[in-house]
Amino acid sequence: MLTLVGLLLACATPEAPAVAGPSVTRLVGVLDGDGDGRLSAAELARSAHPGLAWQRFDADHDDALSAEEVAGLLREVSPMPSDHPGAAPGGARPAPEGAR
Repeated sequence: MLTLVGLLLACATPEAPAVAGPSVTRLVGVLDGDGDGRLSAAELARSAHPGLAWQRFDADHDDALSAEEVAGLLREVSPMPSDHPGAAPGGARPAPEGAR
């Protein structure tokens, strides 16, 4: 069974922008059962690892993850090594404001 984290890692690119790129947006579209462009708690429950505390990535506290919030989750769950050319100074890319 595929998990959200596994799918996110498969869609990751070394040049992941600060906002959701086409891969993350496409992934959200695949997992988005009601077509509202966000992953609701129910949609995340069907696809995410059971231990994933996704609520902390919900920066606007609307009980769903937008593509930008999913991109923040990806950056934290799979940080780039500090020596990677696309990495932020100090290694891992910071999560979006309010996601911690």
